[in-house]
Amino acid sequence: MTLRLRIFFFLFAGLALHAFGQQGSNTRITSIERLSYGSDSLSLLDTSLNDFHLYQPAFRNNYGMMELGNSLTATHPVEFQMPGQNGFNLGWSYLNPHLISSNNQNRLYKVLKPLTTLKYIQGPTELIYLEAVHSQNIKPNWNFGIEYRRQMEDGFYFRQNTGVYNTRAFTWYHTEDLRYHLIAEAVWNRMENQESGGIFTRESFDTLNGPLRRPVVRYYSSFYDNEAVNTLRSNTYSVTQILRSGKSVHFPTEQTDSLGRAIPDTVATLIPVSQFRLKTSYGWYRNLFQINTLEDLGFQSFYLDSVATYDSLSMQQFQTELSWESGQYSGIDDSFRVDKRPIAWSASLRYEGIKVGWIKDFAQYNNLSASGRFGSNPFADLKWQWQLNGYLGLSGYNSGDMEVKASLARQLGNHQLGVSAVSKRYAPAFNQFYYFGNHDFWWNQGFKKQGAQDLSATYAWKGLAKLTASYKRLNNYIYQEEAPKQFDGSFDLVQVKLNTNLRWGVLNWQLEALYQTDGLTQLPLPQFSTRQSLFAQGWMFKKALLAKLGVDFYYVSSYRAPVYYAPARMWRLQNAQEDFLVGNYPYFNVYFTGKIQTVTFFLMMQHVTADLFGSGYYSSPYYPMQPRAFRFGIKWTLFE
Repeated sequence: MTLRLRIFFFLFAGLALHAFGQQGSNTRITSIERLSYGSDSLSLLDTSLNDFHLYQPAFRNNYGMMELGNSLTATHPVEFQMPGQNGFNLGWSYLNPHLISSNNQNRLYKVLKPLTTLKYIQGPTELIYLEAVHSQNIKPNWNFGIEYRRQMEDGFYFRQNTGVYNTRAFTWYHTEDLRYHLIAEAVWNRMENQESGGIFTRESFDTLNGPLRRPVVRYYSSFYDNEAVNTLRSNTYSVTQILRSGKSVHFPTEQTDSLGRAIPDTVATLIPVSQFRLKTSYGWYRNLFQINTLEDLGFQSFYLDSVATYDSLSMQQFQTELSWESGQYSGIDDSFRVDKRPIAWSASLRYEGIKVGWIKDFAQYNNLSASGRFGSNPFADLKWQWQLNGYLGLSGYNSGDMEVKASLARQLGNHQLGVSAVSKRYAPAFNQFYYFGNHDFWWNQGFKKQGAQDLSATYAWKGLAKLTASYKRLNNYIYQEEAPKQFDGSFDLVQVKLNTNLRWGVLNWQLEALYQTDGLTQLPLPQFSTRQSLFAQGWMFKKALLAKLGVDFYYVSSYRAPVYYAPARMWRLQNAQEDFLVGNYPYFNVYFTGKIQTVTFFLMMQHVTADLFGSGYYSSPYYPMQPRAFRFGIKWTLFE
């Protein structure tokens, strides 16, 4: 019996034994970021059916487009997004959706009983996705947990094997009065992907038919064995400490003494006023692109080795950040509320020590930056909500970087209006400034800082619809051809996005539609993109089964998309000899999701419309989409 069949067998055996298990728990979740809001910033574990079947980040975030035709491959957004990262940016973010990152949004748990969640997904071409999460409280105020993921897939075309291991261990301790918090976390990622280089020509795929379409790829030939592999390793270790100031109060309990007076609680409750937060982390990142032989591959330059390629990159980063925050405290618990101060603020100072290395070279920087936030308390009862944010790079690689952001919002009954403005100046990503590989080398000392301005307006109604319009201006924009180039001047971009979440009985329609300016040579974008989901959801069999039957639809208009260049692990613009259009293709998934007590499962026919709208379907230039395929998965939550 194969490994996946053994796993599947034991999951089903457990499902049968657990069919009459518990239907709920007292599990609560939070995060480091939410701890800034106050001690009651806990929420229930999400047990809904929302998007359980969307195991691919490209389906969830990218309108189903711009990856390399297999899970766990390089991704590229079809929606332009303002650069959000302040501080040092290495530039290699193409695989980030498949990794566990160490950030302030990672989950922390508070459980009365040990919690274990198992998730298993499988499909053709040896697709296996296994996820396990376990968390339990050693003491009422001390929790630990571990999260593990394993995903692999051979792919439908030559040289597409992918695989990743993700592991996260964490612990959260706090004093009984919630004055002091300690959060420690360790994250390990290991990834190994074959790189096919894409197909030779579009005709080599479009003219083939049937389920066994096997076009010849660039890093493959029937005359020799020539395998290209991309390997990634990253580890991060972090410790966050939070110390709150405020008055400790012994609130009365429901118990009374012999005179009928309420007996005070033996444990004092802290009424927080402000807090200090110190986060320290160390991480390293390694990326290796390897081709065993270079015969007939057409590389023009050889800076390190003319026989084989070992293009490696490594980075070590030490970071510490000290913050002083007034807090945006929402209250202590649901039984009483603390006074809401109308203003909330924070101030932070961050140091980054960075060392980037190649096979025969390295660079080292010491970054120092300051940031702050000042605005209305979102939990106070105010007619207007406003916010001011600022960032300034003081020294190091990002010296002189800056960002200023302002936002204003007003709630008018069921209507919400908002405007925001952002202006930022930022250094090139490091891989745009300097790169030393076997076939590519650049050192762009003359690059200027880039600039970006964004003015946006938003209208929302009842949580059912949201319309956002934005005008962006980009200055000194850096784009990738055979090497990075910088546009001398500025150009404008307009985006309009509509989100709806409508319901009529058991029928639901979720829509995300995006219009954005096209025709920009340095920034190719589809003019129109949409992701839609139409489904029926309701109870069946006397409320024993919560069922959801639906169809997902993805579409982007035709455009001359960037090409993935594997040796440098970058997306570049098409050259003058290329004219590879992608998009203008309707993509559908049909699925059924169900939940029985603590067990959730799905059945999905992916790309059900394959070959119905033509044979030329592509995730990105030179990389065909996966054909029609059946997937199924199961998630089992245990409260022991």
